Amino acid sequence: MQLALLFDYMCAFPTLGGGLAYAVAAVSSGAHLPIGAVVCAIGAVVAFVVATLPVCHKPRRYMLVHGLWHVLGAAAGFFLATGAGVVR
Repeated sequence: MQLALLFDYMCAFPTLGGGLAYAVAAVSSGAHLPIGAVVCAIGAVVAFVVATLPVCHKPRRYMLVHGLWHVLGAAAGFFLATGAGVVR
C-alpha cells in the first residue's frame, strides 16, 4: 500500500506544479481564473492537509479523504483547462 501511495504522490506533485505554472502564467498575463477552479483547488488542498492529520489514519477515512483530494484536484484542473475563463 505504501508503494502505491508513493507512486500516487510522485505522479500528483508534477501535475500540481504544471497546474500552478499554468495558473500563474494566466494571471500574470492579465487573465482571471475561473472561480470553480479556485474553489476546487482550495478544497483539494484542504483535503490533502486533513488526510495528513491523525484523525484520518483509519484506512476507510483516509481513503475517503484521499479520494476527495483526487476528485477536487481533477475538477480544478478541468475548470482551469476548459474555462474560457482564463478570461481577460
